[in-house]
Amino acid sequence: MDEEKVENVKPLHMELGAEKIKELLRNEIFSFLADERKERIIHLVAVHDKKHEIKDTDELILAEADILSGTDINTAKPKFDPESNKAFMDSLLNVRLPKFITDFSKQEIKRLIRERAEYYKNQK
Repeated sequence: MDEEKVENVKPLHMELGAEKIKELLRNEIFSFLADERKERIIHLVAVHDKKHEIKDTDELILAEADILSGTDINTAKPKFDPESNKAFMDSLLNVRLPKFITDFSKQEIKRLIRERAEYYKNQK
């Protein structure tokens, strides 16, 4: 799978995710949440991959969690070919990582990057 294909489906991914979370939040279990909170949750899902636009603290934190998950080779084996992985990692290092705001994510991503580099090194 190449990174360009992934980037091309992200708008649909965010749209479908926002629709799903909106439906989920209609469940009675979430009745304790004010409508304003529910709308914010829907918004966060709808924008979490807009890496050049997100700026609010909650947007950044959700994006951090998303990129940590997407970088972790232990939760899902990478599907990128080596060239696409390089593009993914370049984007991570140059666009996403500079926006990290939590100490946890800043430390965790270092470990995940090392593991991912080792994984791709061993694929040769």
